[in-house]
Amino acid sequence: MARQGTIRVGISGWTYPPWRGVYYPKGLAQKKELAYAAERFRSVEVNGTFYGLQRPESFARWSEETPEGFVFAIKGSRYITHMKRLKEVETPLANFMASGLLRLGPKLGPILWQFPPQMKFDQERFARFFSLLPKDTEEALALARRHDERMKGRVWLEAQGRGPVRHAVEIRHESFCCEAFIALLRRHGVVLVVADTPAWPLLMDVTADFVYCRLHGAEQLYASGYNDEALDRWAERVRAWSAGREPAERPLLLLGHMDTVWPVGTLASRPFAVHGDRAEGPGVYDMKAGLVVMVEAISRLRATGSAPRRPVTILVTCDEEAGSGTSRGLIEREARGAAAVLVLEPPLPDGAAKTARKGVAIYYLTTTGRPAHAGIEPERGVSAIVELAHQVLRVAVLADPARGTTINVGVVHGGTASNVVPERAQAEIDVRFSTTAELKRVDAALRALTPVLEGAAVEVTGGENRPPLERTDAVVELYGRVRSIAAELGMELGEGSTGGGSDGCYTAALGVPTLDGLGVRGGGAHATDEHIVVDDLPRRIDLLVRLLERL
Repeated sequence: MARQGTIRVGISGWTYPPWRGVYYPKGLAQKKELAYAAERFRSVEVNGTFYGLQRPESFARWSEETPEGFVFAIKGSRYITHMKRLKEVETPLANFMASGLLRLGPKLGPILWQFPPQMKFDQERFARFFSLLPKDTEEALALARRHDERMKGRVWLEAQGRGPVRHAVEIRHESFCCEAFIALLRRHGVVLVVADTPAWPLLMDVTADFVYCRLHGAEQLYASGYNDEALDRWAERVRAWSAGREPAERPLLLLGHMDTVWPVGTLASRPFAVHGDRAEGPGVYDMKAGLVVMVEAISRLRATGSAPRRPVTILVTCDEEAGSGTSRGLIEREARGAAAVLVLEPPLPDGAAKTARKGVAIYYLTTTGRPAHAGIEPERGVSAIVELAHQVLRVAVLADPARGTTINVGVVHGGTASNVVPERAQAEIDVRFSTTAELKRVDAALRALTPVLEGAAVEVTGGENRPPLERTDAVVELYGRVRSIAAELGMELGEGSTGGGSDGCYTAALGVPTLDGLGVRGGGAHATDEHIVVDDLPRRIDLLVRLLERL
């Protein structure tokens, strides 16, 4: 029987006032909290090392208060990761190693290096940092001896024999979702933390001889817990890692929607019909044909006895055209555990996949004036419509087509009668943006609008409806793999962007590799001439079958 790896379940820190009288027994002395936790867990993360250098005496005390076989995970210094951002960190790293870590002896576990959400993957910078990290206690001791004068009188420069010094990294930016980063980790024997959180990328690549998993909250960062089903799923993964196996492969998520923009009854007046190589009907292009591709691809695999390389999750929603108000949470929940997302929305007119989509934001600009009789005493009134006209001109200049930002004031209404100075008016504003940074710019400008007319008031409500599907490294890498597979079938699959949003915007915003526009060629989306090219249907089914077998 193969030897099982050691499983350690622990907590992040142990000094939390809200735990007293809840987790810790009422009346337990604070100085005994670590010992109490160590009797129930086999490991604890030391949070204090993240915020500042500790003293050797602290490490000695922690070691004495815990039983034999206990292991501490040490959080790396934020001075190195957040302030220096890995630039010129040789001396800070030496100071960190000299601060007393080695006094833990065999209780020294992995060092956890956490990076801020805004920090992107820089291959050269991370490669240089990883090359500085000591791999064993002798290397750590040699590095510690290079500490600077500020550490005088507070260093520990002894090692209890030669043992491994392991390192783990926790990333929080989607730019790390690439093969180059995974390869770099494996080359240096550094572990990629499996971080379960609704806010950061969830990667499960095994890159060294141990696995480090952190459960931050199933639904809400640092707040929500885990139900029995979720805990069972994580337990299954941990058992697989312990046995030296990869957990069951993360699934491919096939994403689509069954709703259309057409009202009930449209099919009676415009029934589905095929004319030569053209199939017509309400919703046939957006996106009934994509659903057919999904179903037929799965049927083909079953009929031939073939099987997908990964588990497959098919999610078909019913409110995409209305903004996915009820389904967004479900979409994001399914996407977080997926290896990749394939969206069967229509392709671009030339059949190209969509590697970028603009995000969508809807705002409501409401102006308030003072009503008055337009014929008798108009001077007493303040026109909400005139105020709105001034504001609309201000809004229009916020557009920046060069950056992919368009603004359309599409609906305007106000007033009650032609002989009344209008008290209220409102404009509905559609904002399309290619990057989150652009949305932030426009959003800040809209919310900073002030009245032009004396006595008028301005209110802006609303905001983002869909994030953009940005052409990230993860998206480009997935597109490259799909394009290569398509080429094997004799298909030349291009790529491009579009101004329309889709549910793929939500999945890409989570950092999950997403490729959109894998449906059937055609045209006339949301128009009376909506249609698909019939000959393209079997080609798209063939492609999806191959993708399910290979990705």
